[in-house]
Amino acid sequence: LIDPSAVGGGPRGSALSREDVVAGSLPPARWFSERLPLLRAKCPQGVSEAIQEAGDVMCVPAGVWHAVLNLTDTVAITQNYVGPAE
Repeated sequence: LIDPSAVGGGPRGSALSREDVVAGSLPPARWFSERLPLLRAKCPQGVSEAIQEAGDVMCVPAGVWHAVLNLTDTVAITQNYVGPAE
């Protein structure tokens, strides 16, 4: 998870640019092996990581940048909610 205030134009000043975070055409394996370490180094207080175990649930709040790397075969159930525009 990446604190949205750490990315481009956040209220506390931005340690990361949108280009730092967005993968674009970069394959996922390279994003995790190359880009994520740079994000950790550039903004350690803005990047949180977790390993979920079977049965764990994670809520990703609206606006929070996130990426998922499955370490084993995985079945995921997701729910996305899009409310009225603010």
